[in-house]
Amino acid sequence: MTFGIIGYGNMGSCIGERLKSLYKIWAFDKDDSKVNCLSGIKRAGTSNDLLKHVDVIIAAVKPQDF
Repeated sequence: MTFGIIGYGNMGSCIGERLKSLYKIWAFDKDDSKVNCLSGIKRAGTSNDLLKHVDVIIAAVKPQDF
């Protein structure tokens, strides 16, 4: 199973770091600096690109950004 995380801030990064040893993880954040140096997690260039590669999506964004 492959997970995709949209929003890689405090909550998204905690979830991703915990799950990466168990599942394949893709991440996307509108701020590229949050996903540029990921280890063991694939970076998606856009949210649409992320959707092409994952089975489950985790939306880890603030309500006003949703």
